[in-house]
Amino acid sequence: MLCPVTVTLRRKFSVLAAMMAMLPGCLVGTTRTPRAAVPRDRVNPASSGDTLAGLIDAHNRERAQRGLPALTPDPRLEAAARRHAADMAARRKMSHTGSDRTSPFQRMKDEGYSYRRAAENIAAGAFSLETLMTGWMNSPGHRRNILGPYTQVGASFANGEGDTAYWCVTFGDPIRP
Repeated sequence: MLCPVTVTLRRKFSVLAAMMAMLPGCLVGTTRTPRAAVPRDRVNPASSGDTLAGLIDAHNRERAQRGLPALTPDPRLEAAARRHAADMAARRKMSHTGSDRTSPFQRMKDEGYSYRRAAENIAAGAFSLETLMTGWMNSPGHRRNILGPYTQVGASFANGEGDTAYWCVTFGDPIRP
């Protein structure tokens, strides 16, 4: 299962209102890719460092194919993604809302990240990087986030029960002084 969420400062209040009307695993008004539509590999990530670097590289390949600048890793966005992936794995529940009721945007702020725009993509499953990116690129909401007006990225996953990995990618465009 995959799920995107996006916010800009302009849209912040409408997104927060939409978050109050959440469906399991996805925000109302975002595109949800049905579980059956996403090809599944029985691959559990073996090396988190290689996997996460590969995931960011895969995002940047998609952007480069469309003439978009590469996303640069940001440790604060990675910390927010890592916190949320671990939380989803511990709960065995995919949701943009954390067990502490935080939104993706609150988690980014908690890590000291101030943004003009921000977004989050999440997924749950034993995906290979290829099938994960294929699923996200075939989903309008995820695709919009991957190809969006962001300059920085953070990525993480955490293994849950069985072969389920919980994936979280955060995107940001920081406020510049």
